[in-house]
Amino acid sequence: ATVEVIEILGHESLIYLTTGKTPFISKGEADVELDINQEVELVFDMSKAHFFDIKTEKTII
Repeated sequence: ATVEVIEILGHESLIYLTTGKTPFISKGEADVELDINQEVELVFDMSKAHFFDIKTEKTII
């Protein structure tokens, strides 16, 4: 995935990524050491994943 934006929110960061045309948002530590346009490998903890309907923005799972 490609790092698009890193948003630092006090004690954590939101990391906006894309893989192909699919966007993802990940939470990380505030001091995460990533660069914009950096390629990273994604590993998901599915017990913490949230999915939303793209049209309604309502939670799917």
